[in-house]
Amino acid sequence: MTVLPTSAVPSHRTKNPYERALWVVAGALILGSVPAMMWAQSVFSSPQNGWTDQLSVDIQIAQALNFVASNALSGGIILAGMALVFRALMFNQRTAATYLVPAPHTAPRQNPDSAITDPVASDTRRKESVPVDHTPYMRPQSTE
Repeated sequence: MTVLPTSAVPSHRTKNPYERALWVVAGALILGSVPAMMWAQSVFSSPQNGWTDQLSVDIQIAQALNFVASNALSGGIILAGMALVFRALMFNQRTAATYLVPAPHTAPRQNPDSAITDPVASDTRRKESVPVDHTPYMRPQSTE
C-alpha cells in the first residue's frame, strides 16, 4: 500500500476551522439526538410506565428529551447542509482562481481606456458552430 507524503494531501481540506466546527456540531447534534429520541420512544411505549394522575420522572424526562432531540436533529441536518454549501462555495472559489490566467498582452500605457484589467480564462475560444442534422428526428414525409 502506498502512503502519500503529507505534502501530497490537499491543504484546503484541513485549513478552515469554521468548516470543522460546522461538521463537529452537526455530527454531535445528529448522533446525540437519534439515541435520545429512541430512548424517549421506548419509555413512552413501555407497559410499566402507564399514564396516571402523577407522571413518573422517566416520562417527564422523556417528554423534555423528545422535544429537544427532535429540534436538535433538524438543526444537525441543517448545519450539515450548510457545511456542504460552504465547502462547495470554497471549492468553486479555488477552482475559479486556479484557471484564471493574466491576459497575454497589455495595452499601451498612454490609452487607459483600452487597458485590459480583467483576467482571461484559459482556452475559452469560441468554437465554430457546426450545423446540426435534424433529419433523423423528423417525421416521415408522405409521398402521396
